[in-house]
Amino acid sequence: MAMKLFEKLRTTPEWEDADGAVRARAVRDLPPDDLELLVRIAADDEDAAVRAAAVQRIDDLETLVSIHGTEADPAARSVVRERVRDLLLDGEDEAGVDAAIGLLAPRDLATVARDARLTAIGRAALSRLEGEKHLAAVASRAGHVEIAAAALERIVDPESLQTVAVKAEERSVALGAFERLSNGHLDPDWLAVVAKRSKQKAVARRAKALLAEQEEEHAAETAPDEEDAPPPVAASPIEQVRVAEFDEERAKQAQRAEERTALLAAARRVCETIERVPGAEAAQALPGLREEWGALAWPAPEAGPPKAQAELLERFERAVAGCEQRGQQWKEDQAQLERLETLIAEMERAELAEDGRPQAFWQQSDKDWRAIVAEFRGRSIVRRDSRERLVGLERRKAEVDARRRAAEAAQRSDAERQAQENLERIERLCATVEDVAASDKSQLPVAERQLRAARRALEELRESDAAAPLPSRRARAALVRRLQQAHTALLGRVRELRDFADWKRWANLGVREELCARLEALVDEKDDAAVASRYREIVLEWRRTADVPQDRDAPTRARFEAAHEKVYPRCQAFLEAQTAGREQNLARRIAIIEEAEQLASSTDWLKTAQRIATLKEQWQEVGPVPRQQQKETWNRFRTACNTFFRRRKEDLDTRKKAWARNLELKEALIARVEALAADGNGTSPAEQVRQAQAEWKTVGPVQRKRSDAVWQRFRAACDAVFGRIHAAEHAEVAGKVAAREEICSELEALLPADGAAGEPPAQLAETVRDLRQRWRQAPEVPQVVGRRLAARFGGGINRVIAVWPAAFRGSDLDPNRQLRRLEALCARAETLVRDDMEPSASPAEILAARWREALASNLMGARVDEARRRRSTLDEVRRLQAERRRLGQIPGAEAQRLAQRFQQACDRLSGASQAG
Repeated sequence: MAMKLFEKLRTTPEWEDADGAVRARAVRDLPPDDLELLVRIAADDEDAAVRAAAVQRIDDLETLVSIHGTEADPAARSVVRERVRDLLLDGEDEAGVDAAIGLLAPRDLATVARDARLTAIGRAALSRLEGEKHLAAVASRAGHVEIAAAALERIVDPESLQTVAVKAEERSVALGAFERLSNGHLDPDWLAVVAKRSKQKAVARRAKALLAEQEEEHAAETAPDEEDAPPPVAASPIEQVRVAEFDEERAKQAQRAEERTALLAAARRVCETIERVPGAEAAQALPGLREEWGALAWPAPEAGPPKAQAELLERFERAVAGCEQRGQQWKEDQAQLERLETLIAEMERAELAEDGRPQAFWQQSDKDWRAIVAEFRGRSIVRRDSRERLVGLERRKAEVDARRRAAEAAQRSDAERQAQENLERIERLCATVEDVAASDKSQLPVAERQLRAARRALEELRESDAAAPLPSRRARAALVRRLQQAHTALLGRVRELRDFADWKRWANLGVREELCARLEALVDEKDDAAVASRYREIVLEWRRTADVPQDRDAPTRARFEAAHEKVYPRCQAFLEAQTAGREQNLARRIAIIEEAEQLASSTDWLKTAQRIATLKEQWQEVGPVPRQQQKETWNRFRTACNTFFRRRKEDLDTRKKAWARNLELKEALIARVEALAADGNGTSPAEQVRQAQAEWKTVGPVQRKRSDAVWQRFRAACDAVFGRIHAAEHAEVAGKVAAREEICSELEALLPADGAAGEPPAQLAETVRDLRQRWRQAPEVPQVVGRRLAARFGGGINRVIAVWPAAFRGSDLDPNRQLRRLEALCARAETLVRDDMEPSASPAEILAARWREALASNLMGARVDEARRRRSTLDEVRRLQAERRRLGQIPGAEAQRLAQRFQQACDRLSGASQAG
């Protein structure tokens, strides 16, 4: 129920909806009798599916033919042809049949010829049908006997005749096809097929009889032997002549059939051309087509099929009549379109006219337009080009109507706006007049001006509506009453003010006499500043009391001018001096301003701020300047100061943000180092602390009041980490030193307590050797402590050996054996020195030795590499030094002398290698 109510309230019908699917559904629901709407939709809708749906609802053949001629979409054209075919199959009227049949394809023509309800429609379709296959189909299954017979009459192909003889549903048609075939020799195999499959029993019996006759003739011919067979009897001359005449007659019949077929085809083409001629070309094309039709060579009535010729002649006449009708209709359409063109042109000219046209003109134009358009659309067939031209004219008409409605709306809006503005203006005037009449502070000039305005407004309201239009007559009457009352009240108030003005003029006269006395007293005043100040006040007061009786003002004015001539020169001199001083003050202030403007772009915030404060103090000390420059100079100075302090604030804000970021970074570093200090198990804490210190240097500064506290926290955290590291190192070094001191103590414990040599301890040599092995395997200690402990350990070994030398004889600790090994090391080192340096050789000997080495190198096939030789010498020196360290300290003066020799040789070798 709600949907039905909604549909009734729709302002736009569904077939004009923006959605194509909605339009198509609405078109399918339209009744078929609403032909005009369906035709408009089928011709003008932009969606091919909607146009096809409209075609499905149209039952008029002529309209469908017209739509097919203007439709451009192939799918929609196919729908039109299908609709035409369906209407022809069920049609009961011959109106528009010829033009409609011209749209159909051969297959659809065969369908219409075979299944059309009306015989005339089937005959018309058959007259345009071409092709033996389609003719055979019509002859076999046509619903009307006369249609099937006519189709059979046009068949010439034997195979098509055979198909008709087998499949024809009408007995007479099947027999006719079979009789036409039986005039010649028939294939026995085909006769057997016909006898077995023919739908007509009569045809089957005839086929069986002919087949039996052929079998008997064949049996008679093949019964006797060839030797016994009598010779063939030659045909008589009469029989030969008859056969020749028969063959000639059959050839002539075939030729006439071909000529008849070509003539009928040409006639059909002429008819089809006439049926397709559009109305715009009918007048030019129709005479030529008439001549082409007249040029056709029709056979004599006894020689040709009069039925087919009559049908084509009737079709030609209908086509010509239809073409003439289309031409006449096209002319009428053009005439109406020209009338519409003229009418819309007049409307457009009237729209552009400055004076405008009366409303009666527009009403009559709209009436004429609707009448012509209704008559134009009332036709059942309208060509597409005419419809498109009509759509263009309607679009122009709609634009004119839209502009006219917009102009009328604008005029109404302007009139309403003007009336409302007049109403508001007069209401404001009433309110103002009422306020002035009721106020105690009203001035006479203002009251008189408002009184004149009220009189003019009353005159406007009492005239016609055009002078001062208002929204309504009631509003006009109310405004007249209100304004009249306000005018009366203001008139009384003006009279009062005029009386008061007269009294005030007499009072101003007394005031002026007093001013003259005050100005005359200034003549004897000694202070120029006081004279200038009082003179200014008196002049201002004199100007304020200018409203006095004209007949009593002359004596007072003469008195004032006399005193003015005496006082003014003193005031002028004082003012000139004051002006000169103010100009000097202006120059000083401009200098201050220029310096402040230069400092406005400074980045030395502290010194500049102090200087600007000093400039402000100087500004206060400077006296007044000319009034014209006072505001300008102050604005310049204030702008310069504000610019600097704004820049300093922006810079401070930027730095505060940077300080905050830096503080966050430094606090993160402090937290990381404090975590290292708290966690003693971290890996490589010293390296992490040094990395944190390097990152600390890359971070920018923080706020000054927090800088020291942050630095102290970071330093304390770093010291805590390094303190932990140093404590651990000290503990480790103490353990190593304790291990070596324990070895030294064990070694010193072997010495006799009283210093006297007694019996050596058991296995003394093995014990000392074991202690020396432990000493070598002991961890390294710092160099200073290590030297002290090494001297202590070496001295202990030497003292033990010195006390019990016999216990070490023959071992690696034997002093003599060690002395010999040290001597061998010295000799080896000194040999290396002699080989490398050769200090006693002369230059010639050195050159000769080098020459011998070069010759030896050449003989050996390789050259001596000096760098490699030096590296080899250094390696040998290091090996000797390692053997010397393994010997340890050897007691005795001889051992010290050999150790000194060995060290000197090693030093000389190292120095020479590095120099080379």
